[in-house]
Amino acid sequence: MAKPIRSSVRSMLFKIICNYNQVRHDENERLLEKKRILDEIIQATAGVDDENVRETIQKLASELKNVIDNNASESSYLEKVSTMTGASIRTLRTIKKEGSINQGQWNTPGKKRPRPPTVSNLDNFDVSAIRNKINEFYCVKKQVPTLRALHADLKESIGFLGCCETLRKILHENGFEFKKNKEERSILMEKFEISGWRQRFLRAIHKKREEGKNIVYLDETYVHQNYRPKKSWQGPSTSGLVEKISSGKRHIIVHAGSEQGFVPNALLVFSTKSKAADYHDDMNTACLLAGTPPWELDAGVLADKYRLRVEARGRGELPDAEEAERMMRGAAERLRERWREALEDSHYGTRTIGAILPIMDEWVDRGKGALTYRVTQVVSGESGHGCFGHYLHKIQREPGPQCHECGAADDTAQHTLEECNRWAVERASLRAATGVADLSLHSIIAAMLGSERKWEAVASFCEEVMSRKEEAERER
Repeated sequence: MAKPIRSSVRSMLFKIICNYNQVRHDENERLLEKKRILDEIIQATAGVDDENVRETIQKLASELKNVIDNNASESSYLEKVSTMTGASIRTLRTIKKEGSINQGQWNTPGKKRPRPPTVSNLDNFDVSAIRNKINEFYCVKKQVPTLRALHADLKESIGFLGCCETLRKILHENGFEFKKNKEERSILMEKFEISGWRQRFLRAIHKKREEGKNIVYLDETYVHQNYRPKKSWQGPSTSGLVEKISSGKRHIIVHAGSEQGFVPNALLVFSTKSKAADYHDDMNTACLLAGTPPWELDAGVLADKYRLRVEARGRGELPDAEEAERMMRGAAERLRERWREALEDSHYGTRTIGAILPIMDEWVDRGKGALTYRVTQVVSGESGHGCFGHYLHKIQREPGPQCHECGAADDTAQHTLEECNRWAVERASLRAATGVADLSLHSIIAAMLGSERKWEAVASFCEEVMSRKEEAERER
């Protein structure tokens, strides 16, 4: 380790630097005067035909300019001082900066002398006291033990002499970590009733596997439109991926599968309109269009049914076929009622839910009519999902939500279905085929349930209009 330079030496070096700086300044003034005179000579000899004279003058001017540039740099005179004194250029720069702000007061830096640690050789009693104090914060004070609060409390209660950093090291050495807190879900999963359900589930799965039953698993996940890996290999000439600021639209994926692979025709993929972390409201809308109750409601009703059967067997009762049928009808009615209540409380997809909910039983039990891709675009969401100006503007594909066909301020699915002048002919054919004058979404869905011919008329309208809107959007 280099010894610190004493204050008297630093003061002397600062004076030398200042003197050399003044000499450099005076020298620059003389060089600039010579350059001015040389420029006048160049102008005076501009008409001379002697090439050698002009080249000599230009060479002198170039050399003079280099001398001026070298003399103007700070490193030039610091190098001279460094060669003369043996101090490095970095040290001289530090002394120059210090002398410009200390107003002539020079102090010798203090020496670092070894000192014994304030806290050492903690025994098990001291470590237990620290651990108990952390538990006291959580259980008694109901506070989060920060390092500063814990240090102040230990200093007062057990006379802890170390600093906060020493306490941090002690905590790390004894197994404590400062890390992300657990979610509430991990705490809820350890409730007694949840643990009991888990044990019953594992026993049931084990029994089904011993019986050779084919077990099908259901699950859901989601992926964002602008998903990018968080890390990638990058080099001097390869910058890697650029992560977008917006995560984009969220696609929900639901599927069922077993050891034999995915169940055919069980895939459900849809885009959520909700910006909330919980996308199950949008799943309720998608399930309503598909006529299938959400699985969590279906699972709850099946659990109630299973519980009733277990209780009946415990009493030694075996329900006959009529009683079993009555239980099945009751379970279906409870499921439908819970589903209806969940839809009424939903905050998203209110346009679709409001149109179908009054005739929900007819829609779910219809047994006819298939929802095509373009029919779903028109009847889903608040403003539609597809080539509508409102939706394209929402996903930043269009600068505004206006309608490109008629110039309306907001191009939504309902605008296309009921108002846009561009589709007047197609709309007239739809009214004639369905006999519906009011083209609200509720009236359209009620007409679709009336007959297969009306369903096909609505599907034909959606296919024709949406395919032409998609073609126009591709051309733009």
